[in-house]
Amino acid sequence: VLSNIGSIYLRLSKFQEAIESYERAKLLNEKDSALRVYLGHAYARIGKYREAISEVSKAVELGNTSNEVQFFLGNLYLCAKNKESALAQHAIVQRSNPELARKLYQAIYSDKLIILSLDEIARK
Repeated sequence: VLSNIGSIYLRLSKFQEAIESYERAKLLNEKDSALRVYLGHAYARIGKYREAISEVSKAVELGNTSNEVQFFLGNLYLCAKNKESALAQHAIVQRSNPELARKLYQAIYSDKLIILSLDEIARK
């Protein structure tokens, strides 16, 4: 329920409220990788890239290794001005989705982020 409330806040662009709901939901289920992706998205929307990277990295550790999540993590590294880690994410995405990897590569070298919708990221 808290995760659903967080998603409603996120869609309403009430990012701090979304974070609070997701953080409470995380206390109930620390191994919910989708929740971690949504929480990372909320943190990113308020410019807290370190926290966003931490949450999305944890989602990957928990098994959410979709190309879209890996791509999102690469974009977060770009937001945090960590080009080396963004390139590492590019290499991961390249193995299974060259087209998506090309977009990340372009973002790395053009300093323009390529944004996937939250639905594209989280549904994987």
